[in-house]
Amino acid sequence: MTTPSGLERPSFVDLSARVKLRVTGADAFRFLNGQITNDLGKASESAAIQASILNAKGKLSAHVFISKESGGFLFDADPELREELPARLERYIIADDVQTEDLTEKFSIFHLIDRSQPTITDSMRTVVANRFGFAGWDVWSAKENALQIHGN
Repeated sequence: MTTPSGLERPSFVDLSARVKLRVTGADAFRFLNGQITNDLGKASESAAIQASILNAKGKLSAHVFISKESGGFLFDADPELREELPARLERYIIADDVQTEDLTEKFSIFHLIDRSQPTITDSMRTVVANRFGFAGWDVWSAKENALQIHGN
C-alpha cells in the first residue's frame, strides 16, 4: 500500500463532531451553487468538493465539504457552525423548492488519509476528500455503526 508523501502509514481522523447537513429539493443544485464559492457540478457521489459560504458582504461564513447523493447533497462543516449554518441557508430559501435536514446526530464521519479506498460495509459510504493537504477518504457511517469502526 502506498501512503501519501510525508506519511509513514495511513492515518485515521474522527470528524464525527462536524455538523452534517442534507440539502434536497428540485431547486437544491441551483440554490446551493449560488451559495458556495466552488462549482457544485464538480461534486459527485464518490468525490467531495471544498467550498466556502460567504455572507452578504463577502466575508467567510463557513468552509464546507460537499458531495452529491441520490436526491440531494450532503455536506459537513466545523461543529461550531451547528446553529449558524442551517439558519444562514434557510434565510436565503425564499421561493425555492429546497429542504435542509440536520444529520449531525445520525451520522459519524471518519477520514482515512491514504490513497487506497477502504473496504467498508454496505451501510457505510465512502467519498474521496482532500483534507489536511493529503488525498483521503471520508467514511460516512450511521452512528450505531461507529462503534464497529472504532473497534469497541
